[in-house]
Amino acid sequence: MRKIITITGFVLIFVLIGIHISNAATINGVYAYNGVFDSRTGKINPSILSNPSVDGFVAYFGWSDIEPKKGVYDWKQVDDFISQAESVNKKVAIAIRPGRSAPDWVYEAGAKSIPFVWSFSYGLPYCQIVSIPVPWDSVYLSKWTDFIKAFGARYDSNLTISHIEASGISYNTPETDLPSTDVPESINNGQCMSKNYVSEWQAVGYTRTKIENAWNQIADAWNSAFPDKPWGPLLVPGGFPRLDENGNIIQWSAKDYQITKYILDNGVKNYGARFVGQTNGLSDFYVFPDLSPVSKQISTGYQTLWFATNDPVCKMNNNISPCDAEKVLKKTVKDGINADAKFIEIYDVDILNPSLSKIISRAHLKLVK
Repeated sequence: MRKIITITGFVLIFVLIGIHISNAATINGVYAYNGVFDSRTGKINPSILSNPSVDGFVAYFGWSDIEPKKGVYDWKQVDDFISQAESVNKKVAIAIRPGRSAPDWVYEAGAKSIPFVWSFSYGLPYCQIVSIPVPWDSVYLSKWTDFIKAFGARYDSNLTISHIEASGISYNTPETDLPSTDVPESINNGQCMSKNYVSEWQAVGYTRTKIENAWNQIADAWNSAFPDKPWGPLLVPGGFPRLDENGNIIQWSAKDYQITKYILDNGVKNYGARFVGQTNGLSDFYVFPDLSPVSKQISTGYQTLWFATNDPVCKMNNNISPCDAEKVLKKTVKDGINADAKFIEIYDVDILNPSLSKIISRAHLKLVK
């Protein structure tokens, strides 16, 4: 009798585990990105929500919006986003942006910061001076990893979340990069100039080793907080200032490419199949070459560089105009799939463009197979 009960117990445990796994969101598919979720209404665009070729949705949230005071959390936006996807049996990927969205109380607690000049056409006014935490600062790392723990405690078991787009070293988006130009550049047709960020970083003691060590601490925090979820950073090739392990200028390159390679290699080595490799620069002329070689060891994915629909500068076509949105997106998606992508994130306007629906449908079928 004891043996029968024991075997039955094992069978029951196995069945329960099987149920959990079968209900968990897989990472594969087409994800809709950019403007998909309206945090003011708590709604996902209904035309995108109901699109049968869209398997999931991506949203970025600011740290300061979720934790405006130390230890005081407002998860409503995230909960609304998840519940909308859950209502149609679809999945989500979530990123939390530190960088420009680090709360004021982090600096009040003593975290060091560095300023940069806003040069993007979205988010904030041109030329606004924005502070971001110094990535290796001990106060910042303590507060950010505390947040990661709280985030994981609330959402690791949520079956609608397919994966976490992990951040921690960033400035304008959750992507893993920093302001890095060393020649001041004109912003918005001369409205202002950017800074020499290489000099700015040297002034606060930047070294490649400090960045790598900071990332190791952040990565361990993500891995511990989300033991049941795939997670990984948004990699940016050449996303760091041209400073070496001693903080000296790298003479032969305009950027430092080694940190991105270090993060990817260490992720594969230390975290295995739960680590996700992603870049946000897929286009009809470029696929990040470092992901395909590790695509059998980890899940890999791409976000398109920009939208193909009605883009006058043809950014997805290497700024060569005129460009045909259908041809551009078709080649972009094909190249991503041929690089063994498990998922591709596509801009909302392309998802909503009827002339691109067949391309997106074919991508969905290829990626979820």
